[in-house]
Amino acid sequence: MLGELQTSWRGLGWHERHALKRHFLADGLDEPAFVFTFLPLYLTNAQKNPAVGLKRALALLIDILDMLEAGAFAGKIGLPTITVSLQELGPFTKSVAKPDTFMAVTEHSTIVQ
Repeated sequence: MLGELQTSWRGLGWHERHALKRHFLADGLDEPAFVFTFLPLYLTNAQKNPAVGLKRALALLIDILDMLEAGAFAGKIGLPTITVSLQELGPFTKSVAKPDTFMAVTEHSTIVQ
């Protein structure tokens, strides 16, 4: 998995890599941090599904982060650390058959508390 992860990482653009680094290095003190539950399941299912793969999974994760940040979700909640469940995304990632369907997830998603 490490080799595929490195290849997928290198396939991302500078902006995408920067967004992921900023997210994974956020500590919840100086800036809000989003903690993704079920992230390992999501990434494992993405790796095993040829219609998804790790590069698309990372790109969608960036889309989710953008959606959370654009909605100023962290400011509205007022907590330094916010848990975001990917529980429903894991099984979807395992079974989706078309890359376009997978990448359209954020277009059909809503944030609930």
